Formats: sequence, structure tokens, C-alpha cells
Amino acid sequence: MIDTIIRSLNKIFIRYIHTKELLITEEDTDANRTYKKWLIGVYERTNGALLRLLGDNQYSKSTQKLALNSLMKCVAEEGKYPFRTDVPTEAPDTFADQLLNDICRQLLSNKVDNRQLIANFKDNYLDFDDCIHYTLKAIQLILKEVSDEEEDDLVDTNGEQSVDRAVEDEVFIRNTYELLSAIRLKTPTDLLPRRKKLREKVSKTRKSRRIVETDAKNIILCVPTQPLQKCFRIDYERDADIFANNWTLFLRQRLPKDLYKKVLILLDKELIQHFKNPLLLTDFLVNSYSIGGVVSLLSLSSLYVLITKCNLNYPQFYAKLYALLTPGVLHVKYRPRFLFWSDVFLTSTHISAQIVASFVKRLSRIALTASPDACLILLPMIGNLLVRHPSLSKMMCTTNAQTVASDPFDDSVDDPEATGAINSCLWEIKSLQKHFHPQVAKSALFINNELPNREWDFSELLETTYEDLIESALKTLSNEKELTFDGQHSQQLMDFFN
Repeated sequence: MIDTIIRSLNKIFIRYIHTKELLITEEDTDANRTYKKWLIGVYERTNGALLRLLGDNQYSKSTQKLALNSLMKCVAEEGKYPFRTDVPTEAPDTFADQLLNDICRQLLSNKVDNRQLIANFKDNYLDFDDCIHYTLKAIQLILKEVSDEEEDDLVDTNGEQSVDRAVEDEVFIRNTYELLSAIRLKTPTDLLPRRKKLREKVSKTRKSRRIVETDAKNIILCVPTQPLQKCFRIDYERDADIFANNWTLFLRQRLPKDLYKKVLILLDKELIQHFKNPLLLTDFLVNSYSIGGVVSLLSLSSLYVLITKCNLNYPQFYAKLYALLTPGVLHVKYRPRFLFWSDVFLTSTHISAQIVASFVKRLSRIALTASPDACLILLPMIGNLLVRHPSLSKMMCTTNAQTVASDPFDDSVDDPEATGAINSCLWEIKSLQKHFHPQVAKSALFINNELPNREWDFSELLETTYEDLIESALKTLSNEKELTFDGQHSQQLMDFFN
């Protein structure tokens, strides 16, 4: 019943907007003005009821989606046939941003999990350029209000927070993440295919270039219908500023640990490229790197951008990276990512030989107890460090092999500058030459020879798992058995049956 009412009311008001029944003009009589003001009031109260329905869990998700779509149809229709300004056709833009703001406030509720509604909003509306822009502006407004409220609360309550408030904050944070992460900015490069279509249309049509540009460059929800009505234009620089500001405000919130991981992965793949000044992310990334565990591993790639491209000075970076390098890191989901970025950071020419020696020794110690697949990654990684830093070649001397007791390297020291690794030798690699796995034993032989001029490329090995080694060994064994059978026993069998 409620669904039928929503559909009927939506059709009625869409028709009223389309026929300009709600537009008050100078030619209207007093009676007409009174009637139209009353009709606008009914329209706004209807939209208010639909907005409240979005945040009411007593209604089904299908009904809430219907309400959301009905509201967005009103947004689109108001943009095409504006009625809220005295001279709508001369306005710089006629998008119904206030109604969209109210919709976003409901989607970013602090009481109701709106992930399904947000997914519906993303699928149906976040492909439109104008909708992306005004959604970003709405989120920015909401986040600023929340940020101001939190500052007031800190002053009033001295940082104390009730359990209910903490739960509400988490609901809001999760809803905000879902909506923010759904937005993908279109860069000038992304718009190249559109420009190609534009050139094709210009060459094939006799229509004016202005109309073709509107059709080719913009995918918009609110298509202009009036002669003087201005069309929405994409401005990447403008939207990138709002986008970066939104994420900066969001990252000041107290993120749950699972969201930390999602944000760090998204930051590396989708977000940081849109920041004019990535240093705005410094506090968040440094704090993430200090948390430890998987969160620290995931922050490495974004920190690389800040350190190498923005000249971020982070004196304790290598000490913390060294602390992350433990046997347990070889068993986490993000092992390839961590080892890749660790190798990248260790290519720096600004770190001392003592620090590199400490990493070489720690990697060698870890390799002693690592699985064969991990050893096949660690050994070329160690070899590359030695190739990059010829001064460490003396560590390869194992003629007077040290033992664990006589090794000057102290693995318990947290500071890589003070481990004594540079006076140690790599007896660990020598020991791995007797490894039970033949590939590991073969890889460890590099320490017996002069180092090559070029580094080993182990990028293809980063994703190698123990299951891959077993599968490869089984295939080799199977091929050997087939070859042995064909070569040695086929003639004997033929003689037997003859």
C-alpha cells in the first residue's frame, strides 16, 4: 500500500514540476500565488515524509529504495524545470542541491546502517557528473558540522564519551565511508574518450557545436530545458579540492580497525592521486604506521608517496620498518605487498650501510625458519641489498663461519643503527645451502660467488605460495615418471606380451 502511495504522489508532483505548475511568476494573480505556495508546501511536506522514511527501519528496504528513487526523480526534475528562484533560467546552476543535501543527511545517518541504500544511490546516480559534484558538496557540509560538534563536545565534556554516542559515531563513520568510497572522480585522462566521441559527432552532425559539447562532455542528471539555462560543466580541479577536503575531514574520525584497512588500500589505489597536497594525509598515515601489524603494512605505499614526492621528513621510519620485519609478517595476507614496499624503500641511497646490514641480517635470520616459498623471495631480496651496497660484500665472507653465540649481530636491538650487523657474516645463507628444498638450496649458492652487476628480478616470485611449489613439484615428478616408464619399461612389456 505504501509503495503505491509513493509512486502515485511522485508521478503527480513530477507532472506539476514538468508543467511549471509550481513556478510563481510576475503575471500570476494573488489567487494563483496563494495556490502555488500551498502546492509547494504540500510538495515539500511530502518530500519530508519520504526523507524520514529513509531513516525508519520499520519499512522494508525495497520501500526505502523506492522512496530514495522518488526523491532523486524530484531532484532531476527540479534541475530541469526549476521553480524555487524568481528568475530560474538566469541562475548559474539550477540543481536541487538543498534536496540532495537532505537526502545525503539521511544516508549518512548515525542511527541506521544505510549501506544498501547507499549502494542503490551509487549504482543509479553516481555516474552523473553533476550528481557527483553536489554529493561531494553535501558530504563536505555534513562533515564540517560533525567536526565542529566534536570540538564543542571536547570542550564541554573534557573528552568523555558515552557508549551510545560511540555507537552512533561508528554508524555515521561506516555510512560516510560507504558513500565517500563510492565516488570516483573523473580525471582529464578519463575524459579523453568523451572528447573523442565529441570530435566524431562534430564531424558527422550539422547541429551547433555547443549542443554537441553538452551531449559529449557531460553525463548529467539535470539536463537544461530552458534557452538561458546554463549546463553543468565538469571541473576536475574544483572537484578534486572538495574530494580531498572530504577525505581529510573523514580521516580525523575514530575509524574502526577494519575500516582502517579498507581506507589504506583505497588511499593507495584511488584517493591519493587526487590530492594536490598529499602532505594533508601525513598525520593519518604516520599514526597508521605507528599502530603496528597489518595497518602499518598497508600504510607503506602511501607513505612512499609522501617521502619520495613530497619530501616528508620521517626520521624514525626505518626503525619502525625494521620493527615490522618479524617471522610473523610472512604469514599475513599482505605479505607480497609488504616485501615489495620494503624492497622499494631499501633502494634509497640516503640510508647508512649499518641500517642496510641490519635488514640483511634480519631477513637472513627469518629465512632460516621460513617456508620454502618465502625463502625463494627473501634470498634474492637479500642478494639485491648486497648488490646495491658493495660495502657490505665483506658480510659474504664465511671462511671463518660464525655461530649464533659468536655472531656480533644483536637481533634484540630495536635500533637498526646499533645492531652490530655490519661486522657479522651471513652464516645463515650458508646454512640454507643445505635446505631440504632443492630450489632454496640452489638460490642460497649466490653467496659463494661474486655478485652480479644487476639485481635479481624477484617480482614474479612475490605471489608465490607453498601450494604453488607443491603443484610444481608434482608436475615435475609426474613428467619424470612418464618419461621413465616410456624409456625403460615399454620394451620389457612388449617382450612379455609377445
